[in-house]
Amino acid sequence: MKKETFKAGLRRRYLAVFDEVKEKTGMTEKDLCQATGIHASYIHQIRSGKRSPTLEHVMSICDKYNYDLLYVLRGDDKKHVKRPADNVTLEQIYKELQELREIQDTQFEKMLDALIVLKNKFNPIDPKEWIKKIGKS
Repeated sequence: MKKETFKAGLRRRYLAVFDEVKEKTGMTEKDLCQATGIHASYIHQIRSGKRSPTLEHVMSICDKYNYDLLYVLRGDDKKHVKRPADNVTLEQIYKELQELREIQDTQFEKMLDALIVLKNKFNPIDPKEWIKKIGKS
């Protein structure tokens, strides 16, 4: 028996969740597509094997209909009893990443200021020029 590829397994599990949600909610495929922000033609391409669901597609259906994200992403079909990240959305992850970026930018600015102070005391090399040279290497 040929082993299923990750993409084929992801497609199969995603469509199983998609169809289960349709059945449980009584929604049509078109209604569910609108609710999850996925075009019906994209679902058709996933069903035909031409496309695979993106991480955003998987997270959208898992978040809205309380499915275990790892269940859909993982290579086996064993459901977890507890969802590992309840109520986490793409927007929240994006916001967290933006905050981390701002912190890193602030830390970089502080390091640059410290280099300028050191330059003024001990070294005639301009730190901004030094950083440009390092960036090119």
